[in-house]
Amino acid sequence: MKLTNSFTTWLYIKCNLNKVLPVVFIIALSTLALISTKSLTSAIVSDYSRLGHLFEKIAFIQVTSDNIENKKNVLSYIEEGLNNNSNIDEFIPTHVEKISMSPLVGDAQTWVLFVDLNDVKSLILHLNLVADANYDDNFELLLTDSLLNNKGVDVGERIGSAHDSSEELQGDLLLSGQLTNNSDIDLFMGIGNLATREQQSDNTSAGYLILLQNDTDQLAVHNLLENLSNNVDSTTHIEYGSLLYFNNQIDDDYGDLDKMVWIIVFVISIVVTFSTSLLYIIYFSERLDEFGLLHAIGYTKKFIFLEVFKELSIEIILGWSLGVLLSVAINQFVNTTIFLPKSLAGFPVFDLQSIYYSLPIVIFLFLTSFFVVRKKLYKMDPIEIIERGR
Repeated sequence: MKLTNSFTTWLYIKCNLNKVLPVVFIIALSTLALISTKSLTSAIVSDYSRLGHLFEKIAFIQVTSDNIENKKNVLSYIEEGLNNNSNIDEFIPTHVEKISMSPLVGDAQTWVLFVDLNDVKSLILHLNLVADANYDDNFELLLTDSLLNNKGVDVGERIGSAHDSSEELQGDLLLSGQLTNNSDIDLFMGIGNLATREQQSDNTSAGYLILLQNDTDQLAVHNLLENLSNNVDSTTHIEYGSLLYFNNQIDDDYGDLDKMVWIIVFVISIVVTFSTSLLYIIYFSERLDEFGLLHAIGYTKKFIFLEVFKELSIEIILGWSLGVLLSVAINQFVNTTIFLPKSLAGFPVFDLQSIYYSLPIVIFLFLTSFFVVRKKLYKMDPIEIIERGR
């Protein structure tokens, strides 16, 4: 029987790559799967959350009614409520519509704010945007550079449901210019000419755009808009947008994502732990003669246990580290080639929270390795093993 230098740990790993590498790669791929799952959900939420940056600067309330007289009365009521609120310094007439965009997963819409030509400049400045062209009486629609990239359209094209049935923005509008984000915050939105839009629409909707200051009480504005929308008759539809309302929608739509991710994490961890444990048991059985002889010549079971556990621990750490490095490389590649050209948030490249979600598999493997090796070693009968090897 040949006694190998198994307890020189790195030498054992080097001499037994055919046994070590499968375990390392299983752990690495499992770690990659866990990190990618969390990265994906983080990217989905991040993409939708970025749409809410607009409501850090503005809020709106809009009335829709087929009865023109009723619409005017409700607008007067809303205007009075806005005038009497100390948290609101400025509001302007608007017509708000949604425009389609392509998020990481599924469908999404953001907003086009149609305002009077006289208010366009002040709105652009308020949103910290820069227009690349002069907007005159003939301009129809300006989109931010982020939204242009996301939609894959260029200035000079005509967009709307008349050209694309899947487009949320109704009608046929000329993309007259581009708005450049002048800060670190990307805004996905558009500004349109209210006069031009009114010529194309049925004029059943109108409202007010509230320009918020940095010290505006967002909760007070939200409560005001909610109260104004509740105090109208059922024949009138009121839609409003505020930062708090938007964040509540995000929580409603995606609040359970973390729970789902944790379920996936534990399922993958348990499956991988069981499959890896089977490999450990097979490899352990193949080394029984070696362990029996070592024990017979004076090595204690405790010593053998600690050395074997050290070998397995190194395999686990190597596999987990390789999985983290793979996730960084793959996320960076996918972001550069797919997401960034579309102005999407993309996967977090090195995100501690995503890595945190991969720790259960490491913990499970350490615990399983500990108990499997301990149980097998302490049940081992060296005399029986030696006699069996004769």
